[in-house]
Amino acid sequence: MIEVKIGGLVPDRQGRSHILLLKIPTTSKYLPIWIGAAEATSIALVLRGQRFDRPLSHDLMRDIVIGLGASVERVVITSLREGTFFARLVLQRDGEVISVDARPSDCIALALRVPCPVFVTEELLQSQLEHLVEVEEAEAATLAAESGDSGPGQPEAQGPISQQSLRDLMRSVEQGRRPPEDPGADTRGDEEI
Repeated sequence: MIEVKIGGLVPDRQGRSHILLLKIPTTSKYLPIWIGAAEATSIALVLRGQRFDRPLSHDLMRDIVIGLGASVERVVITSLREGTFFARLVLQRDGEVISVDARPSDCIALALRVPCPVFVTEELLQSQLEHLVEVEEAEAATLAAESGDSGPGQPEAQGPISQQSLRDLMRSVEQGRRPPEDPGADTRGDEEI
């Protein structure tokens, strides 16, 4: 397993979904995952340090896990089948390990709230090598800063990302792959690639 970091969120060209970029360590490459608007908003809120008076769905998930005396140990993005990413949420309670099937977007939204590490299996990463997106350091810093993730270990933002750079990034991400026309209507899930 390879630990990845949240590299940022980018709206897709149609504006109906977002692309979550997962940073591959020791490279300038990112694994793109299309996610729904609700999950993107939930992730962005945590990255920006925003809170609501009442818990949102992923806050409720965190509170339920903790209330049941469990802890979230890690998230593992395991595979890609028919254009949909799959993940496992690994919990621990009283020495027992519990693995739960979940969407990567929900797992990551929860992982950011706990916090816990996010991993990608080596097999999945190998299968996606040709689909990884290369982002230059300055653009990565801007994506992290705009997502609110400019804490320790993150590069400093170097100014706003240009429209041309964003277009180039989106072209690179979408090269050879298209998200569904309406992610809410797609029955295969919201992690389209």
